[in-house]
Amino acid sequence: MNNNIKVNPIYKAMGKTGQLFGVPFAPLFLTSAVFLLLVVFTGEWLYTIGLIPIFLILKVISKNDDKVFNNIYLKYFFLFKTIGSNPMSDKSPIHNFNDLRSAKKKFKSLTFSPNVSRRKKAKESKTNLDDTGLIDISNHLPYSTHVTDSIIMNKDGSLMVIWETDGIDFLTTSDRDLDDENDLIQNMIKTVGANADNVTFYYHKVKETIKIPFNKMSENWLANIIYKKYGSFIKEKRFKNSKIYFSMVWQPLSNIEKRNFLSNKKVVSNRNIYIKKFEELIKLVSSTFDSQYGKYLGTKLLKMREQGDVLTSDAVNFIHFLLTGERRIIQLGSVPIYNLLGDKRYHFCNDILEIKGINYHSYAREVEIKDYGNISYAGMYDILNLIEVDFVATHSFSLLNDKKGLSIIEEQAKRLVSGRDKAITQQEALNALQDDLSGGDIAVGKSHTTFFIRANTLEQLQENANKVVTALQKLGVVATFSDITLPSAFFAQLPANVNYRPRLTVLTSKNFANFSDFHGFYRGKSTGNAWGEAVVLLQNAFGEAFFFNFHEENPGNDFGQMTVAHTGIYGSIGSGKTLLMCFLLVLLQRFALPNTFPQKEVNKKAIFVFLDKDYGGEACIKGLGGKYFKIKNGEPTGFNPFQLENNEGNREFLFVLFKYIIQLNDNTFTSEHTRELTQAIASVMDLSKEERIFGVTRLAEFLSTSSNATEIAWDLSNRLSLWTEGQKYGWIFDNRCDELVFDERFINYGFDGTEFLDNKEVTNVISYYLLHRFQLLMDGKRFVLFIDEFWKWIRGDIFAGFVFDKFKTIRKLNAFIVTGTQSPSDVLKNEISSAIVEQTETKIFLSNKDALEAEYCGTKSSDDDKEKTRNFGCSEKEFQLIKSFNRSSRRALIKKGNSSTIVNVDFSMLGDYLKLLSTSKNSSEVLEQMEVGIYKDPRLWVDDFIRRS
Repeated sequence: MNNNIKVNPIYKAMGKTGQLFGVPFAPLFLTSAVFLLLVVFTGEWLYTIGLIPIFLILKVISKNDDKVFNNIYLKYFFLFKTIGSNPMSDKSPIHNFNDLRSAKKKFKSLTFSPNVSRRKKAKESKTNLDDTGLIDISNHLPYSTHVTDSIIMNKDGSLMVIWETDGIDFLTTSDRDLDDENDLIQNMIKTVGANADNVTFYYHKVKETIKIPFNKMSENWLANIIYKKYGSFIKEKRFKNSKIYFSMVWQPLSNIEKRNFLSNKKVVSNRNIYIKKFEELIKLVSSTFDSQYGKYLGTKLLKMREQGDVLTSDAVNFIHFLLTGERRIIQLGSVPIYNLLGDKRYHFCNDILEIKGINYHSYAREVEIKDYGNISYAGMYDILNLIEVDFVATHSFSLLNDKKGLSIIEEQAKRLVSGRDKAITQQEALNALQDDLSGGDIAVGKSHTTFFIRANTLEQLQENANKVVTALQKLGVVATFSDITLPSAFFAQLPANVNYRPRLTVLTSKNFANFSDFHGFYRGKSTGNAWGEAVVLLQNAFGEAFFFNFHEENPGNDFGQMTVAHTGIYGSIGSGKTLLMCFLLVLLQRFALPNTFPQKEVNKKAIFVFLDKDYGGEACIKGLGGKYFKIKNGEPTGFNPFQLENNEGNREFLFVLFKYIIQLNDNTFTSEHTRELTQAIASVMDLSKEERIFGVTRLAEFLSTSSNATEIAWDLSNRLSLWTEGQKYGWIFDNRCDELVFDERFINYGFDGTEFLDNKEVTNVISYYLLHRFQLLMDGKRFVLFIDEFWKWIRGDIFAGFVFDKFKTIRKLNAFIVTGTQSPSDVLKNEISSAIVEQTETKIFLSNKDALEAEYCGTKSSDDDKEKTRNFGCSEKEFQLIKSFNRSSRRALIKKGNSSTIVNVDFSMLGDYLKLLSTSKNSSEVLEQMEVGIYKDPRLWVDDFIRRS
């Protein structure tokens, strides 16, 4: 437990049964009554001596578990309920009892057959299903029918709804936010309790094993090879999937009204009133989830919906999952809900549950809490999120109004005194509890907790159950396996089965909020993104699936929307930044397929550009069949910006570019200079394209010159002379033709700036030209620009307009930028690049042992040498996680808005093809030796390159 987390007391005295010298009152009273009756009827007072051994026996039985007699009562209560009459069967309780007994004789366990209606369907389909043990589970299913698309009415007239959420990622969320989240839940519980009596909340945390298909294809040869290798890895991977469900059950009827409520005219006439009031309670709960500024990810109220030709209910589907461990679509029909569920056979044998069905077989054990410990706090059960075990954690909380709550507390205090309990501190604690309840600081309610563990084999079940118990013991919690209460505890998982709950105890709303932590993992969004399916399926640090997207993730379907998607990748040298950038580029190839676009989309094309440094992306771009240009100092680039189309936008670009060049050595630039340069550019551009060869020389011809030594510094032509053919910088723009052609045959382009990126003046003009050319490509087609060490590429003032204007607006052109750097400090020192960081939707942080808190969080730590105001917007917790990553761990923290999570970025399953995703200097030399050049069909050289690298 973190010392910054708030702690709340658990009033253990409220969980103690009333005792006399260590013997529970209830069994002592019953046995005493039996002996007194014997005395009365026989007149033999010697029978009273028998009370002494009985007293001692009861004391021994209850010594290790003071709830043992409650459990015995619950066992027989459940059995009586089991053999009770079933509205779908014409059999009497005696017949049911005989069926139950015959099934137990055959299966050596308490056995329930599949539901009656399910058996009929099995017979109709000639399925081989044993009919022995005709007692099904319908008596233990409280659900009747949907009365609205989200509200279910139960057999006893109570109303129920269920929410589903991914929760918040507890690993990366700050302790303060975790406490705030708990306070919201606690306040919501109190608010609901103030507006209605007889409300019960159920919280379920589900962790299950799932398989996720990965069948991605593109038109790119190399991309398909990598997809296949990665897909094979995903296919064999068994991901864990965590979900949180929150249910609210409200009983508006009195005990008398609950009996035969369907025939009670008053109740029937008031049903719409009850539903309307329940909908108000639903709004109260929903507003709590909505108030977390998007932190409760994937939250939805489970409703009826159509799937194909089938009408189903996600709430009913969840209940089916609790019963079977299977995710399945249940078709709603004209029969009650309780007859739609239960298509398995259940064998309860001691503390093991065996579930059998057609092509299905699993085992389960249930863990109950005997002693909660002395305190609760936000995330106390987070340790269970970190173990790879399939389980369902259930916490229930039946709200008591203040009057009833105070009465129970007073009664418990009296029991402690009358039972000769000398625990003065517990009595004092009850006084404090009364004060808190009277003051409105808390609410109280009857609560239970169980952990239902599943596995496919008994050996695995034993191992998994021990992992859960061990984890609970580390929390100071005393846990025990359900045995005599296993059947009732199993069905007590179902919301609204309040009478089956084992080991009920009175807890506070703060305790329940701490248990119901809504802590999960940020999962990303698998479908319905701006470009459709998620870019890639990754695995988080604890085996859960994470769906990565560049684009902003909103609830609902964003397909075809142009949402923000700028992404930054930050890490130290050797952290795998370039490899990750290239891997993401490969994954984007499939988004060039026409079938990945919305049907209404006209421009179903894509183009991907990579501004590189140190040749890191060379092999990848060339391997993808793209063009890769190495821009080298002194060698003609093939750029001639004056061969652009003659239009106002291009003339404005040329003016800004050459004004910047002219001012490099002398900042003087008058209004006369503005007029002259504008006119000269127009004159050149008005020439035919064939005449615009060596454009800078042509521009100089239209500018005035002077031989006067005092005026020569003012002459634009003289100031431009170094940029003409044959001069120092003539190789950059003064070329015969513009050879930079974006051919529709190619969708991948790379430009390496290794040789010139340290020369600020050269870098600025080349980058500005390239970015302008890229901007012309942004016509609605999908466009992604990768920039490695982006702060070097765009560090001049000439880019201010691009950053502060275009960076915000290119999303409207279906484009985004992916930036990367190994030098976070240099990024934040630069005003322009730091502005890009601020507008970045998705941030990926790789390992950085030298990370400074001031740069990542904006605060100062003892290791920092100075204060920083520009930062990456991380929380202190996120920063500590990033700093803890080892390079060899291949982990990354992905931050998207308010959400973040830790993922594995180990792509070793790609084998030798990793050599194509991060090109070393030696590998670049191999490509030169192989004469791959700007472009060569990758099928002709990739295999040889892998062998030689």
